[in-house]
Amino acid sequence: MNIDGENFLIRRNDHPRYAFEYSVNDPHTGDIKHQHEQRDGDVVTGSYSLVEPDGSVRTVDYAADWASGFHATVRKSGPTVHKAVAVQPAVLGPKATFVAKRNTAILH
Repeated sequence: MNIDGENFLIRRNDHPRYAFEYSVNDPHTGDIKHQHEQRDGDVVTGSYSLVEPDGSVRTVDYAADWASGFHATVRKSGPTVHKAVAVQPAVLGPKATFVAKRNTAILH
């Protein structure tokens, strides 16, 4: 293959492999999550988890291959805590007063 005068050799990997993982734990935003995944040939497996807004942890384990496709198992664990939201009363101004006046002008 020749692209812009450069020669590139593309090789097919008969048994591709990789693995990665990352985590986020940001107390400022509350973003807490983790993922890891690996591939060995045509099989990919992995898992990710995150803290839901209610405080529970959702974990998804997954696997995929050419023979059976993609399959995931979802689990939820931990307490579910809904934060109480303080409701502030509406601040209203003085009550408006309307006075109806009769138009007594005479038109000629």
